[in-house]
Amino acid sequence: MRVRFGRSKRGLVGYFCIFLAILMIMLPVFPANALDSPIESLRKDRTLYTIFKESNTMFWNPFENLNIQLCQPVYDSESSDSNSSSDDPSVNISSSGYGRLKWAVEQYGEYAMEMQREYGVPWEVVFAQMQHESSMGTAGIAKNATNNWLGITKSGDAGSWTSSSGRQWAVFSSIEASIKAWAGSRVLRNGYYDDAFPYLDPDNYDLKGFLTEMIHHYAPSSDGNDESNYVSTVLGLIDGPIAEVRDRLGWKSSEELAKSENIQPGGNNSIGGKIPTDSTIKTTNSENKSIICNDEGEEVTNYNGSSIAEVGKSLAWGDEQHYDEVNPAFAEAARALGLNPTLGWSQDCGHFASVVIRSTGIDSSFPVSGSSSMKSYLESSSSWTQIENLGNTSNLESGDVFVANGHIMIYTGGTGKYNAVSASQGDYTGKVSSIYFTHTKSGQPFSIFRHNG
Repeated sequence: MRVRFGRSKRGLVGYFCIFLAILMIMLPVFPANALDSPIESLRKDRTLYTIFKESNTMFWNPFENLNIQLCQPVYDSESSDSNSSSDDPSVNISSSGYGRLKWAVEQYGEYAMEMQREYGVPWEVVFAQMQHESSMGTAGIAKNATNNWLGITKSGDAGSWTSSSGRQWAVFSSIEASIKAWAGSRVLRNGYYDDAFPYLDPDNYDLKGFLTEMIHHYAPSSDGNDESNYVSTVLGLIDGPIAEVRDRLGWKSSEELAKSENIQPGGNNSIGGKIPTDSTIKTTNSENKSIICNDEGEEVTNYNGSSIAEVGKSLAWGDEQHYDEVNPAFAEAARALGLNPTLGWSQDCGHFASVVIRSTGIDSSFPVSGSSSMKSYLESSSSWTQIENLGNTSNLESGDVFVANGHIMIYTGGTGKYNAVSASQGDYTGKVSSIYFTHTKSGQPFSIFRHNG
């Protein structure tokens, strides 16, 4: 049988011609003087600029392959935007581009200012985070986690939604409730960002300093984030579309509000003082950890008889790394065992696992430190059974212990992200993490053990 290629060849030629045509159209985007001002060149080509703007692209560097650092905000305050005025009835959450952000600032700006007075969090940062995390609730998990525009995990005042990866996201009754949770008890005022707040002293206000310190904790480079780019993105949003609405409505900036009303760092809640709590949140407490409750609904602090997984989650932070802060519940449990939970001690993965296991009461002989000695102990102890490492979770049970020479962690159940707890020497205290089946430091597979009780 003869196979004819004529038609397919003509098709390929056609596609090639279309490609050449597109290339010719794109060539004017790169004028001879583009290296001097790439963003100006981008703005002059309104068609391409509109494409980037409507697709919500914050930064664009056409010369990134040349390693020339020219990345700047694309936002153009002088450009026309039919969705920029509150007088336009068509402006709403379904608006495109920055129209949606401006609409949100108009709707909730005054409430965010009240949260600055109460908790000290710069009100403009709230909206920059909304845009960065979920594009005003229209992207990612926010489509399912109702009113969660700020990427808040665990539960909100209206419950929670669990993603396919097994991670739990907060659901809120209103946008105001999510703003209060983010600015107050749930995120920025959970004690983890205390080092950032001194930058908000009304006599020496430094918003960039606050953001730099905050993002170092919120989205650290150790997790693969570009901290400086994150800071620039937030500042670009505040100086661009947020400022446009602010100035049009005659509102004060975060700095002006702090200085005119003498809002101290932390607002009405002193830094380092008692952390504000949200009594409507049932599944987490002010330390951002799971709670173990008895039949009467009271929080359990004596973990004897509780499961390894329950205690592990209760003594760990959430999924945010705490580099220099010991979880109070973990410290209390360690001291109850006669141990001294200093910061460096608490960052050790072996110490964390030992406190968890010993606190359950199932094995008071479990080694206090040293993953290699723990591995030897588990291999020889009649109280523990080794489970085959299949490279997946199919044969695992919550509470299984993963150990290799150099690291130990505890599996808490489920698949995907956030199904383990561990600490890391010199890096972070116990937190919710993810299991992996090969020890990345040495390339060796983890040995997995299960308690027989």
